[in-house]
Amino acid sequence: MIKKFKIFENLSKNYNQNWYHFSDVDYVKINPKPMHSDPAGIYMFPEDALNNIKGVWKKRKYCFTIKLKPNLNILNLDNSTKQKELEIVKKLDFQDKEEFEKFMKYYNTNEETYYSFWQYIRNNYGYKQCFKSREDFMKVGYDGIYSMKKIHHYEPQLVIFDPDNLNIIKMNKYDYTEQIYKDINKINENIRKILFENDLWYSGPESIKNDHLSYYITVKKNRDSEKSFSIRIFFENESIYLNITPYDRNRNYSMGASINIYEPDWNYFNETVENDLKEAIKDLD
Repeated sequence: MIKKFKIFENLSKNYNQNWYHFSDVDYVKINPKPMHSDPAGIYMFPEDALNNIKGVWKKRKYCFTIKLKPNLNILNLDNSTKQKELEIVKKLDFQDKEEFEKFMKYYNTNEETYYSFWQYIRNNYGYKQCFKSREDFMKVGYDGIYSMKKIHHYEPQLVIFDPDNLNIIKMNKYDYTEQIYKDINKINENIRKILFENDLWYSGPESIKNDHLSYYITVKKNRDSEKSFSIRIFFENESIYLNITPYDRNRNYSMGASINIYEPDWNYFNETVENDLKEAIKDLD
């Protein structure tokens, strides 16, 4: 018999904090047509991991802040043993012979890179069988599944099978337009600071406001210099771009960088832009 264990015994650090669910609809409901093989449910992130989640979730229109109801029976994949996993596999209604043989190979060896319990669940039920796997886990007695990395390689996730086990605290609607304006203006300010520190003359920024703000800057050694290079800062295809058109246009590579608004890497962006600006400034000598 599978030993049940409560979420507060295994996720005590996370249990009472807020959890976050992202959606394109303004209510919390299991997607009736999910495009994955994972068990159907409400997928959420713990508050302490919110800043590290990947862009696919941040693209959703709504973010829900959620508290978990007490005494939920959660399967913690990070604490499970192979013996416990085998007990669960044997109790699940659906079982593919070929996948079960693969699972037993995993069970009888130390080669976990070959297979895993979670991979068995995904492969065994397969595409469009996610509601069946949810129902089977609920029959076994689980309210949800949690893992730091096994559900998703890069982020901790908790899936709750029944939305009635959630308390919705609030809903926020995402609007990245405002953040895009802030980021473009921040980039523009940083560029002007670098130009000022190098005692360069520049015109602009000239701005064109369509769907999003665009900045154009012309840079010279001084106002009367013939040599110049231009900088354009703009938003397109979920990224902010900074393009540098140097005075010496015989270069065989582009200058500048881009930054994805959902997964920004500001260190890489700023370092690349600063290095390319130094090269463009050299051309003015």
